[in-house]
Amino acid sequence: MALPWQPPSVPPASDVLRAGIAELQRGVEPAPPAHVDWCLAKLFVLPSRAATAEDQALQADNFQEVAGHYPTDLWTEATTEILRTSKFRPAPAELVALVDARFRERQRMLERARSMLEPPKPKLPPPPPVPKETGLQRLQNLRTIYANHQRQADVDRIDRLIAIEQGTAPRPMLDDEPDLEREPANDGPFVPSDTPMNRRLRELAEASRGRRG
Repeated sequence: MALPWQPPSVPPASDVLRAGIAELQRGVEPAPPAHVDWCLAKLFVLPSRAATAEDQALQADNFQEVAGHYPTDLWTEATTEILRTSKFRPAPAELVALVDARFRERQRMLERARSMLEPPKPKLPPPPPVPKETGLQRLQNLRTIYANHQRQADVDRIDRLIAIEQGTAPRPMLDDEPDLEREPANDGPFVPSDTPMNRRLRELAEASRGRRG
């Protein structure tokens, strides 16, 4: 099995590559229609079963369809070879068999030359996975949102939860656990749930306001 082609470690100079690419490009350009017609006129001199003018026109269309993309020199070489070796008018497939392999090799050489002039960009590694948000990060993000909207009661509530999460405040009993999943209503300030801890906080706040009054 043939090994896949690899570009040389040190490619030719850019000006040399550009000149080679220009020459290879000319070698794959289709022949002018006038040259193709000239080759077909020579081939159609050979005897054929296509007796009518309509049959001959269809044969010419077939040649154009399957071989019209070949360059001038390959058309000339194929026509000369057929005239030298065949006694009858060939089918389009016979002309293709004579030149197609050489044409495809020219295309491969052109692609390789272009790849050396403009090497493909290296594939970038995939981006690292987005780390999953931790409970503490979620609380901090919520606190930022509430602070931006000047919802101080919600900021205080989240501060208590952050302190618990960081271990700087004791974790309350299950009945006193603040409800993190509860979202404040959009049409007013957040109203704490009626838990023993929240009732005690309200009592302390009312007593403090009474002393100030």
